[in-house]
Amino acid sequence: MTSFESNRDNAFDFDNNSMQIWQPDLIVLPIPEKMSRTVSSVQSDIYITNNTKKSFYFNPVETIIPELMTTGKEILQEFFAKNESAVSVQTNKLSSQSLRLKLTRLLANFTKLFKRSDYLLVEAGSTRAIDINISMFWHNNQLIFKFYVAQFRFITHTKYCLFNVVPTENYQLRFIYLPANKNRSGSNIRKLRITQETKSSQLATSFLNIYLVQPIKTETNAVEVDGIQFETVAAQSLIIPEKKREAEVSLQIGMEVTNKTQTPFRFDFFATLVPELIGANGQTLQRSYFCRLLQAPRESDYPLAMPGESIRCFPDAKLFWLKLDVLSLQIAAGDGGFWIFNNLQPGVYKFRFAYQKHNSFVKINDKTKAGTKSLNWKYKTMVFTPFVDLCFNSGDD
Repeated sequence: MTSFESNRDNAFDFDNNSMQIWQPDLIVLPIPEKMSRTVSSVQSDIYITNNTKKSFYFNPVETIIPELMTTGKEILQEFFAKNESAVSVQTNKLSSQSLRLKLTRLLANFTKLFKRSDYLLVEAGSTRAIDINISMFWHNNQLIFKFYVAQFRFITHTKYCLFNVVPTENYQLRFIYLPANKNRSGSNIRKLRITQETKSSQLATSFLNIYLVQPIKTETNAVEVDGIQFETVAAQSLIIPEKKREAEVSLQIGMEVTNKTQTPFRFDFFATLVPELIGANGQTLQRSYFCRLLQAPRESDYPLAMPGESIRCFPDAKLFWLKLDVLSLQIAAGDGGFWIFNNLQPGVYKFRFAYQKHNSFVKINDKTKAGTKSLNWKYKTMVFTPFVDLCFNSGDD
């Protein structure tokens, strides 16, 4: 037996390891329209800390299991699905479907030689992060939650955990570590969980809350959480700039927050608006982050909303041509960096901002003012607004 296999098969020490969800405590998701193909996605980070003096391997795809519970403490039954080995291969020159299939199978078999990369190493005294993708969508008139561990190698299989959920219900979510088992079919997961919960110790995260909210009828771009309304504001149609050096078109896109309570609240607009763009095919476009020089927060990044008052944040945004070849959308992140979406085409996109608040207070190092500000509306919160249409028109349209 190799050294790797020996470490991999070691019993997991529940007493001396910890697992936590780093962000957030609350996720607010607007319920999509039934007829839309929109998939609403969220990423949650799990951190596993090894407090022992011995390193260990584990397979997060097989051992990290989500648990979804209603406000009435009812644990939902999950069901599982697996895809085949996900192989990213350029096949532009392979016109034969059978040839592609043979190549896919060949590479899938080849990955057995690298079984070690199915496992993550958590070294003694260290912490490893695991990205969990959470998505919500309609399928056959049923609202579905889907969870999977983001791929952490170039060729891997993906295991999906799915739940049927009710749009009128709120939920609590946590993740549990279940030891590897030869028979891990969906019917046996619950038995394994019950067995594990009878032990004196268990490795699990704390619960986070998931609120499912209907968009406001009078403001379909907005959602309301405990008397606070969040709305993505965007111009619906834009003309694509000419393919000229330094040619660009500014966009008016931002978020409006309305305080409908009787209590003043201070909000955090310092690097808390995260954009999301969905193409005509319903798939989320990849975004990248770029920064040359980070900037410190200013007093104006933390506006106070009095009862009945609305506040707005419109980050600098523009459409431009990258190397006169790639149409790109750039949005200021608020901290000196930029969010960028590339390879855009004329057409209609779905766009929204998510408000991601991390802190309960912030230190101001402005040249004119310095001090600490209390951010007293919901610590560690992610609020996703409904999508709005964003149409990019060529000058010929």
